[in-house]
Amino acid sequence: MSIRNAEATRRRILEAARHEFARYGVAGARVNRIAEAAECNKQLLYAYYGDKDGLYAATREEITRQTTSAVPFDADDLPGYAGRLFDHHQRHPDNLRVIGWAQLEGLSTETMSPGSPGSPGSPGSPGSPGSPASFESTHQKIAAIRAAQERGTVRADRSPEELLALVLKLSTLGSPGSPESTYPGKTAADFRGLIVSAVHELVARQNTGTGA
Repeated sequence: MSIRNAEATRRRILEAARHEFARYGVAGARVNRIAEAAECNKQLLYAYYGDKDGLYAATREEITRQTTSAVPFDADDLPGYAGRLFDHHQRHPDNLRVIGWAQLEGLSTETMSPGSPGSPGSPGSPGSPGSPASFESTHQKIAAIRAAQERGTVRADRSPEELLALVLKLSTLGSPGSPESTYPGKTAADFRGLIVSAVHELVARQNTGTGA
């Protein structure tokens, strides 16, 4: 198989896996269905990713890679970033479902050791070599927020980790499948405006002056 064909096969597998994990969760997903949807044999899938857990880890890594590429992080404009991330969630609802299922099942790709068969960081998997893309992305965002705090563009009385967690959580408000997405009379534009406003208030510098 040529390199070009191999890459195309990997993309088909990860796309099929994304839909499968989003619909059935990790426990309910079936490798047979993924292989059939990807138009490849099951043995090839195992050769690439080791097992279903390895395939799930690679799917999570691919979601992180695509999201990071599509929605560049800007620590000096966290409200705008949250709004753009919300837009991305609206366009790709399967991403949050993939992550949500794993949380319900008590799973995490972070427990997988880099370099193990099919895990993030193993040869040929998204995010390799080195640490998983999710670790790297998170650490870069935290460092960027800390630098913004030092520049005075982001409040400094909260840790970068706390601010990032809140911004990411707020960006999912009103996403497809969430309870609040069914609120009567509320549109995606309404939720987007609320998110941007809330993040603006969250990260705005606090006025520490005593006034006149």
